[in-house]
Amino acid sequence: MKINYINLNQTNDLIGIGTNAGYIIKNLQNKILIKRDIGIVNIIELYYKSNIVFVVGNKKNVLQIYNDNKEDYISNIKVDIQIQLLKIEELNILIATDNNIYLYDLHTLKLKKTFLLNNLAIDMKKNYLVYVKNNKLIELYNTHTNITHIKQNNIDNIQLIKISSLLKYLAIVSEDGCVIKIFNLYTHKLV
Repeated sequence: MKINYINLNQTNDLIGIGTNAGYIIKNLQNKILIKRDIGIVNIIELYYKSNIVFVVGNKKNVLQIYNDNKEDYISNIKVDIQIQLLKIEELNILIATDNNIYLYDLHTLKLKKTFLLNNLAIDMKKNYLVYVKNNKLIELYNTHTNITHIKQNNIDNIQLIKISSLLKYLAIVSEDGCVIKIFNLYTHKLV
């Protein structure tokens, strides 16, 4: 079995594993809770502790939404090019390709907003979406208020960007891993 993708759910207590044959859901004690042979799963996102699983399979530009209780696909979202990153959070689905972020409403599956980007350093927690644009700008978008805050950055080639679980801090890591900066999420000041 070849592992293609590993991810934690939003409550950090379940692990979703995408394989060349399907997916496996384990708890943190490494006990297999669910194993489904549905074909290649290149990306998997669990939705909290629900029976809904989001997968990108053979068609790398299609997000498929799978109901594990019924063992059937319930819907899908197709984009123009290959999906590179997928995040599910509360009311939103984030699909990232090489050039765009597509933000969809989780309940209606309607496109809410599209963002241009050139770096897959992205994170989403609750109603905040943060991403890097033009390797120097960090944009923080509030999905509830539709307000974008822009922060000029002096780290070249950001490798990773993360919002803290309590929505207090924003961490940025340089490509070589030598520089880590932490900002207050609300004041945007360096901590």
